[in-house]
Amino acid sequence: MILYKYKPFNVWALDIIVNNELYLADPKELNDPMDCAILIDEKREELPTAICSLSKKNNDYLMWSHYADGHKGICLKLNYDNIIKAIEVENQKATQRKTVYLEEVNYCSEKEYRKNVNNMRTDRGDIIIDKKNTLLKIKTNNFKHEKEIRLITKSFDIKKKLR
Repeated sequence: MILYKYKPFNVWALDIIVNNELYLADPKELNDPMDCAILIDEKREELPTAICSLSKKNNDYLMWSHYADGHKGICLKLNYDNIIKAIEVENQKATQRKTVYLEEVNYCSEKEYRKNVNNMRTDRGDIIIDKKNTLLKIKTNNFKHEKEIRLITKSFDIKKKLR
């Protein structure tokens, strides 16, 4: 399978091309204000997470507009098997559990999204750690056209590069 990364043509895009490194962003850097909202409210030391958004599509007009510098950027073609190998290498370095995942995003209505978020909190408002993974893999239907696959890390290095 081939995955795609829409990017402005800049030093970060060159880093992917030259060094075969993918940047995993802090959830605060994502463009959807509802995306991972529960994580942004929490203390980082409790819920370290970073995400790299990839797509199954290379020809989406809105994605070229939003992620590739208004159609002036590039769309990089990435080999799924190579990403999986890099994930396996990274997970072998982990001492306790897998720290890097590749997950397909599920899309739902805003009402369903809010229900999911509310179900992830205790009566006191604390996050239920076991349910955090669900939130990392859902977005509202407004983004369904993206056909997103997420590279997610739970390591303590929030801004991480995957080789």
